[in-house]
Amino acid sequence: DSNEIPSEIKFRKIDLMMDTIMIEANRNNPEILSSKKMLSKDSISLELAKTSKIPDFNTGFWYGQRQALNPDGSKANNMLGFMISINLPLYYNQKQNPLISASNIEIQKSQSQIEAMQNQVQLMVHHGMIDANKNEKLISLFEKQLIPQATENLNSGIIGYQQNKIDFMTLTDNFLSLYNYRLQYYQSIADYYKVIAELEMLTGKKLN
Repeated sequence: DSNEIPSEIKFRKIDLMMDTIMIEANRNNPEILSSKKMLSKDSISLELAKTSKIPDFNTGFWYGQRQALNPDGSKANNMLGFMISINLPLYYNQKQNPLISASNIEIQKSQSQIEAMQNQVQLMVHHGMIDANKNEKLISLFEKQLIPQATENLNSGIIGYQQNKIDFMTLTDNFLSLYNYRLQYYQSIADYYKVIAELEMLTGKKLN
């Protein structure tokens, strides 16, 4: 049954490679991708601003028939001409230069935003890796040392209490020590998987 609640939380270590996670974060992080799209948009705006500065050239031919006569009385030759025109808006230089400057400023802002976002993501990944390693060591400590030792102390305490070698308060202390260690153990597992979830959000990828 998929809705069955497990009787015990089991820890499964996730292989975490700092370099790989950093690469995935720079490649797939949603906020970094959004900043890169903004940079692409600003670059297109710059190209459009530059293109609009290029004058619009028009060419054409014209042909004219002449009715005039030459001095000797003969009919004058017809005329064939070639025309070049340039569509150059008045004050275009003053109008377009600010657009190019503004586009360059937006590109610089987008590049700075990408760098700042990448630095922030890398810092968050670094802190996440530290927290994951810390919790992993705590989990190992509880599993291999503290909980087994506390369990042994409690079992010995039960026997000692039954044989009137220790009092009830000592037995209670043994029980509470084991309970607290197990509580901290499960909290460390929860914190570990919380960090994994945060790293997955930063990388935009499931970590196995």
